Amino acid sequence: MQQEINSNDEPRVGAEEEEIKTGEVPEQLEIENVAQEVKNNAKGILESVLFASGEPVSLSQLHDVLKEGFSQKETRELLNQMKEEYLHSNRGFELVE
Repeated sequence: MQQEINSNDEPRVGAEEEEIKTGEVPEQLEIENVAQEVKNNAKGILESVLFASGEPVSLSQLHDVLKEGFSQKETRELLNQMKEEYLHSNRGFELVE
């Protein structure tokens, strides 16, 4: 077991275990941040398709755009999240089915 000296010149036992535990948390946060970034990018892609289209776009058409990495259920969930975000952000548009 590793010992360190703290500012009071007292040995700190278990510092090695503490380093291992704290090292795991940032890695998990990084994974969560990457997952959120992927979702945000997917929402941006869906939003772009919706704005660029001059007519309604079906769920299957939107899913075709995100096909890699997203199931049709996940695409619907992203659209529902976007719908809620638009509803609560006082924007001049909304998503409808």
